[in-house]
Amino acid sequence: MKEIILSFTQAPAFFIYIYFFSFFFIKRRNIFKKIILVNSCLFFFFSLQISTYLFKFPLYPKKNLYEKNIDQNYSLILVPTAGFKKKNNKIYNYPSENSLKRLDNALNVLNYLDIPIFISGGKTIDDFDNVADVLINNSVINTDNKKIILDKNSLNSYETGKNVSNYLKKNNYSNNIILITDLYHYKRMSGVLKKKEINPFFIKKNFVPDKINKSYFIPNYKNFSEINKVRYSYLGLINYLYLDKIDIKNIL
Repeated sequence: MKEIILSFTQAPAFFIYIYFFSFFFIKRRNIFKKIILVNSCLFFFFSLQISTYLFKFPLYPKKNLYEKNIDQNYSLILVPTAGFKKKNNKIYNYPSENSLKRLDNALNVLNYLDIPIFISGGKTIDDFDNVADVLINNSVINTDNKKIILDKNSLNSYETGKNVSNYLKKNNYSNNIILITDLYHYKRMSGVLKKKEINPFFIKKNFVPDKINKSYFIPNYKNFSEINKVRYSYLGLINYLYLDKIDIKNIL
């Protein structure tokens, strides 16, 4: 069901489906024209970068900024992995660019904090290694003198939150952690952590909105790929809310 929903709602295919659907109403001219008009307007709007900007805005974290809470006692830096490298519909046994960026951002935090990095990523593909090992083994930055904790069992955000919670409780550590992930994943991951009574903090420079310019109002087919990322983020939040894995108060 999840894959069907993701496939059906993917842009721009979704708008093409609506055009085909509209032909069922071709004999009812008023309804047919309204469907075509609304669908065309939405197609145009979501081809603009300003649409992505507007829908991304609620995803930015607002509470628990690290720079305003430097005096807190932090237990670890959490880095949830983001899968494997994909190119031309082929998957490689190599970390995604997103995963590498998250680890790099986490290592930068170690310049002013002496705490471990908790990398979460289990075995999601049978013929590949677990994602956590693949990430740490392919990092271009030397991590030999860093304290790294590898969670090789988590297959999703919920399991990551559960394993982090177990680790903190087992070692009687503070529930304050620094979460390093991307904009599209942050609220879902932080919502899971808060449900487990863990306080995630974020680094300001990792979440700086782009400045609007004239290109934001020019149609661009490439914007659909960004809209699909936003769509996946919102569907993930809705799914976790439905499954009671996060509370709505923790993502507002």
